[in-house]
Amino acid sequence: MIDYNPQKIRQYWPKFRNKVILNLFLFQIFSALFLAVMLCSLTDLQATDLNFWLAIGAHTLVSGLVLWTVQAIVLKPQRDILNIMSQISSGSGNTHKAPDLNSEHNIETGLSDVLRFIYSLDVTPETTDDNAEKIANPLNIILDSSQIGVLAISQKNHIVYKNENTPNIEDLIFTNQKSIASWIKKARESKISDSISWKRIPDDVAENDER
Repeated sequence: MIDYNPQKIRQYWPKFRNKVILNLFLFQIFSALFLAVMLCSLTDLQATDLNFWLAIGAHTLVSGLVLWTVQAIVLKPQRDILNIMSQISSGSGNTHKAPDLNSEHNIETGLSDVLRFIYSLDVTPETTDDNAEKIANPLNIILDSSQIGVLAISQKNHIVYKNENTPNIEDLIFTNQKSIASWIKKARESKISDSISWKRIPDDVAENDER
């Protein structure tokens, strides 16, 4: 297992952002000095003229707003990625607003797939259908005592948890309704969460064709 320091992962984004802001500030100073030299060399304006300082101020204000807007747009994807990585590495809750994985912009740019991959790194170890392991914690105790069936499956359709009242999916027969597998497959294509209700499933009878 590769060792890493979650605290340093959290500190990376503020340090990186401050470095970018510092570079933009230095660029502003350089561009203002360059403009001042050009005004003195190519025009009749001098450092004692009011218009000289108005030109410098207008240039600094406009270029500063443009650069700040551009850096905010360019750095936003990296900020989202680093925030998610920080949460996964430290095991903390979602302290930042998560980006919309289904937005057209994120899908077109590929950011959606990048974030999905990062989320996939934070998964529970998979088990087989016949040997679904249960983790002893208060939540499992509550689910085990529930009167309804609770089932959790991984992206590869492996069961990672099921309580005592969970039926075997393969034994469930529906009348003129989509199967659980087809519903899950379709929902995964474009949705983060989804819900559906089926009619009551009859108990097993002698002739399954009559079910």
